[in-house]
Amino acid sequence: MGNNQHLVKTDDGWGVKGAGNSRLTSEHDTQQQAIKAAIPMPKTKSQML
Repeated sequence: MGNNQHLVKTDDGWGVKGAGNSRLTSEHDTQQQAIKAAIPMPKTKSQML
């Protein structure tokens, strides 16, 4: 499994979580902030948001 990133809705806003991880990589107030944070995370073309 690669390092695909998932956006998840949280009680306090939005989070970014790596595929297969139980903990958030980062937390954000808005969905747009989470998207901006998640986009540079994948390191290869085979990894997706």
